Amino acid sequence: MRNREFELFLIGYIIVSICEIFTVGGFPLERKVRLGFTAVHLGAIVATLWVLFLNSVVGFQLVDDGTSISLGLILVSGIAFFVGTGYIALDTAFSYTSTFTSSLTGNNRNIALYVLYQLWPLICLVGFFLLETVLVLNVLGEKKPMLYLLGAALLFAIGQIFQYVISTHICQGTSGKIDGAMFETLFTLLSVVMLWVFWSSITEDDWPMPVSVENDEYVQDISDDEVEAHQVTRGAGGGSRAAGQGIRGGGWEVTRTWENVVEGADGTISSTVEGLLEAGKRKR
Repeated sequence: MRNREFELFLIGYIIVSICEIFTVGGFPLERKVRLGFTAVHLGAIVATLWVLFLNSVVGFQLVDDGTSISLGLILVSGIAFFVGTGYIALDTAFSYTSTFTSSLTGNNRNIALYVLYQLWPLICLVGFFLLETVLVLNVLGEKKPMLYLLGAALLFAIGQIFQYVISTHICQGTSGKIDGAMFETLFTLLSVVMLWVFWSSITEDDWPMPVSVENDEYVQDISDDEVEAHQVTRGAGGGSRAAGQGIRGGGWEVTRTWENVVEGADGTISSTVEGLLEAGKRKR
């Protein structure tokens, strides 16, 4: 996996952050302009969290990650949520039709926006964390990435507490100069950073070095840990660590120590890393 799907989530988050500058940043904008930015803001939030949820689904390899099909499905469905939510928000703000006119009076209850903006993103977030927990613990069998995932969840929760609980008290205490939106934005940013660290920890692996086209063999890069252990790994096959296969788990591999020797095509004996690699190339 090369994080392409996760990059779509980051693009969505950038759009959300830009919109927040004009919706909650206190910029003196004309009313209609602010309403337009608000509609884009809501649509971007819904679409971005949907994309995040789909990233957790991709990890189970229902569709090969990084392919045109995977990226296309995520992008198209995300755009659909963005357009749908944005239209409802714009129709509510400017009354293009009479569908949401009732929400402009009384308690301003807009069931459609409530479901899309409040409930649906929460469902996507819970689904993402549950699926990633299953992926990391049951499929990958690792525990360290869970620290990053829990850290992201904690930071996001703190941001929401500032937004929905502490914001009123901050606003009253500062006579309306600031509210909890600033802290919510900060902790959400830290949560996204932690998510990136988490995602990188379960998707990055050593890059294969192709040496033969006929049988898709490769000689894997030698990491510092392997050099210290005096090991060279040679194997074939591939896969995604997020799918629980990994480069090491997806194909066959043979681990040779430096004490093992390889006889080259010219009859020489080599026991060094360079010699092992060179001998393998000559034999092919």
